[in-house]
Amino acid sequence: MYKEKRKFALRILWLTFLLFVALQIYYYPQLPERMAVHFGPSGKANSFMNKVNSFWLDIGILFFLSLLMWSLSVIIYKVKDIWLNLPNKDYWLAPQRRKDTLDYLSTSILNIGIATNIFIILLFYEVILANLSGSTRLNPAFWLVFLLYLLGIFWFTFSFVKKFSKREPLK
Repeated sequence: MYKEKRKFALRILWLTFLLFVALQIYYYPQLPERMAVHFGPSGKANSFMNKVNSFWLDIGILFFLSLLMWSLSVIIYKVKDIWLNLPNKDYWLAPQRRKDTLDYLSTSILNIGIATNIFIILLFYEVILANLSGSTRLNPAFWLVFLLYLLGIFWFTFSFVKKFSKREPLK
């Protein structure tokens, strides 16, 4: 059951990366040579970089994160049980449930990677828009996106603990 979900999540993870690369390539010719790349809590730019370095750094960051999440989703099958911090570990990693549990964990790692990629794409898109407009400020509404991302991570963590605190089959 989770095998198909995992394959789908893996495709979406790398699709988000490719979408980001396409976005970067599309906007690259329009961007100024000197770009605002870091913004303080007020949303005002406080660090700048040339656009070539920014282009490669942004792609490198998202590639690294995508590769990290994919790697973790594969490594989870190979780690010793002692390295897994899971409520009711003996129950969930019993031989009859082990594969389903690891498939679920692997898929969850990929889903967190997808959410993180989307958040970073939105962040870098805001940086692109700020640079295209000639402004050195991020849109204050971006903090809402950041809050939604954090709420999503908290919700996932809560539901993960709740799910594994029970001793019933995974759905």
